[in-house]
Amino acid sequence: MLDIVLNLVAAPMGAIAVNVYSRIRRWSNERSIRWFWRSHQFQKVVVVVGQLQAASPSTGEVEGMVNIMDALTLGHLRLFLQKHFSDVQVATSAATLDWSCPVVSIGGPLANAVTSTLGPGLPLWFEGLPYQPGASRGIATADGREVYRSSFNGDGSLSTDVGFVARL
Repeated sequence: MLDIVLNLVAAPMGAIAVNVYSRIRRWSNERSIRWFWRSHQFQKVVVVVGQLQAASPSTGEVEGMVNIMDALTLGHLRLFLQKHFSDVQVATSAATLDWSCPVVSIGGPLANAVTSTLGPGLPLWFEGLPYQPGASRGIATADGREVYRSSFNGDGSLSTDVGFVARL
């Protein structure tokens, strides 16, 4: 009988504790997001993604294309940002950026002109040109220590690569 009474008392206390913990965690996450993205100050955010020029072998025409990994990152990032900003715009040129609101850059220094102007002042930076065949594709920190390197499959195809997303 005592076990039943203790269980009846402990169950609501456990539910209350879990509910309070969940609310504190949600409040902390929302506060961190507001601090980092400043979504309470801005309605709009601009995401700039770089374009590489691809030539069609049959026609010789050149057209802009976005790296597939950058495009996937853009999709995930837009879904996240749309939860916090009412207007999420995508730009592919530095000339069209609206610097009066937060700007997020996707893509490395070769594909994205905005990223290439940031220089090595960021905590992480590319070693060499990451998309040049045979080049070292690691990322180096300010002290020169390598923290990431692309890996290749046995047939020479790329299995993981360097990525870059920065809030400016």
